Amino acid sequence: MRRNFAIVRMNAGTLAVVGILLFSGATIGAKLPQRIQRGERGQEAIVMLDAMRRPFLAVKHAEARLLETGDVPAGNRELSLAISSATELLERYKALARYSVELSTNVGELSKAFETWVAAERRFFTSTEVTSDREGGGPATGGLMSDLASATSGFLPTMDVLGAGEVPIHADIADGRGATRLLQLLVLLSLLYFTAAAVWLQRTTSKRERGFLEERLRFEQEARALERTVSEALAKV
Repeated sequence: MRRNFAIVRMNAGTLAVVGILLFSGATIGAKLPQRIQRGERGQEAIVMLDAMRRPFLAVKHAEARLLETGDVPAGNRELSLAISSATELLERYKALARYSVELSTNVGELSKAFETWVAAERRFFTSTEVTSDREGGGPATGGLMSDLASATSGFLPTMDVLGAGEVPIHADIADGRGATRLLQLLVLLSLLYFTAAAVWLQRTTSKRERGFLEERLRFEQEARALERTVSEALAKV
């Protein structure tokens, strides 16, 4: 009886080890933890990317406000605040993008485009200030329009580079979601495996116990038959 229970325990341990190895092998082989973590980083990155649009638009709004009002001091203050906010977010975005080579490259291009655009905006604001301080302002009009054109042309490329970052981010998010679904499937299959293994062990144990009881009953019957035979022989003697 003890030997039977030892066999059952050994079988249970073997099945458990096999199930754990299969689950671990599938999880590690498909790189599910890394892909899920990459998807989570992608979720953070897309939020940061959307947040980047607000200060970029604020820079453009400062330019439009300056053209509308001609108030250079107020425009410079508004521009400085917008650039400061955009620079801070860009640094955070750059640090977050390090998880992906493709996204990190895109953020590098975004940083260069932003610097070029901001430099053009500052030149335009400086030209506007000089023009407003100069009497008549006629000779500076050509340069002012050129600076305005440079500032305007720098905005769209910057936004285009920012939008291009959505492609690798959404790819990481989709891959992370797929890895999560695959992990859930593996967990479900593992539960089914261990449930089936438990049922099989239970049936095997029950079968062994029934066999043991049947064998014990047979031995008892043979012992009684032998006892009757011996009793009858003694009675004859």
